[in-house]
Amino acid sequence: MNGRERLDGQIRPCLSMADLTVVVAGGIRLEILKSLLLASRDVTSLADELELEVSMVSHNLRILRDNGLVKAQRRKQKRIYHLTDRVRGSRNGEFVQLSIRSEQGESVVFHLLTSDRRCQAK
Repeated sequence: MNGRERLDGQIRPCLSMADLTVVVAGGIRLEILKSLLLASRDVTSLADELELEVSMVSHNLRILRDNGLVKAQRRKQKRIYHLTDRVRGSRNGEFVQLSIRSEQGESVVFHLLTSDRRCQAK
């Protein structure tokens, strides 16, 4: 269920590391996080950069937002997305290192190639 559960009709963000892994397992979501690590962007800019449909990026941003990994700020007619404090990262040459923390403080580290969309978890 994309790392979310419904309780009494309300969406509850993922809490465990297993749930969090389900949320970021999609390559698109990792690419969105990697892109937002470098700069805050609106959904159209993300879609252009990732060469995806705006609806696909918007859908994945909602999942990331529902699980506390990204936030949106409204600026005029656009929403600008940026990472929350649960996501940290750095760029090191060919790689982007992305560390994502669960609600319990556990974390998983991803090493993402900057040149393509393959990744590996560590």
